[in-house]
Amino acid sequence: MSIRVVQLDPSDEWTLKRMRALRERVYGDDDDYCPPMKGALKKQLRHPKFASRQRVFMVRRTGEDVGCVVVRHNDKMALDGRSVATIGNFEALHDPEAAGALLSHAAAVARDEGAEEVIGPMIGDTWQKFRLNLGPWDEPPFFLEPYNPSYYSELWRQAGFEVLQTYRSLRVDDLAGAARYHQPRWASARALGYRIEPMSQSSADEALQRVHEMWSVAFANNFLYTPIRLPTFKKIYNGLATVVTDAFSLFLIDRHGRDAGFALVFPDYARAVAAMNGKRHLLAKLRFLTHRDTETVNIKSYGVMPEHRGKGLASAMAHRFFDDIAREGYDKANICLIHDDNDASRHIDAHRGRVLRRYALYRAPE
Repeated sequence: MSIRVVQLDPSDEWTLKRMRALRERVYGDDDDYCPPMKGALKKQLRHPKFASRQRVFMVRRTGEDVGCVVVRHNDKMALDGRSVATIGNFEALHDPEAAGALLSHAAAVARDEGAEEVIGPMIGDTWQKFRLNLGPWDEPPFFLEPYNPSYYSELWRQAGFEVLQTYRSLRVDDLAGAARYHQPRWASARALGYRIEPMSQSSADEALQRVHEMWSVAFANNFLYTPIRLPTFKKIYNGLATVVTDAFSLFLIDRHGRDAGFALVFPDYARAVAAMNGKRHLLAKLRFLTHRDTETVNIKSYGVMPEHRGKGLASAMAHRFFDDIAREGYDKANICLIHDDNDASRHIDAHRGRVLRRYALYRAPE
């Protein structure tokens, strides 16, 4: 049966329809899948940052769409000093031959256009969806977790792609025990004049601005990090504005009243967001409200400013959010999407975490 890779116009509505139709075929019977919000794909393909630096490819078998990708060149990203192109928006049926042809073609085009490294899955940069979910699959996904069919890793490996980096998410069931483990660091931080300020004391706009300022410094040396302007950061986190200022997200303040760190911690609303089915109308919002009950909280991100490191302040913040979560009656917490080589996060689970899921980012062979 014939396999053919074709290039599509990202500005064409027909391209969007074909990509959405393929996605529906891939996830049609998957109860754990949370569809993206309406218009999300269009915004990605029309992003001005990549307007002239992206290619959309679809692979067809005997006239039927069976896989798609978007190749993007990011001149702000480098891997060991080498220029990078990303392969994102990957969706495919379980067809290793066709997926291999698609991924190989995408990588070859990216290299012909000047990329020295080709990595994925990643939608342009690490601010967007990236990484493959490797499972295990016995527990449902959490809010904002990368999600894909279990066979996707097979497709990338069989296409010759190699693992570039690995990640994990942890589940902590003993919240009170985790809080006790971190308590000595909180006591030390208080003695040094540090205090906690709940993000709920600030407006969502102010909180996001303060987080952006710290994020830009605290994570500047992270793997594949690229800076973004405040308006873009706010757009990315706009949907999180309410939960970012929920009771568990916090700022760490030093003795002079300056921001020293932050933690984004909020209830796991995966089930509620999935109930919206990608819509934003009134009925969808009502579905969100009626499905918000959850036993789990997500520890999405936390950081300490460089000048305050070496004092156990991440542990101090962990005491506060684990203690708050336990006091509010939640049963468990997810520590989300930790880089396997991140020593700073190695003990944030207080040695009480178990691996919930693993993930990988891949690179194309030379």
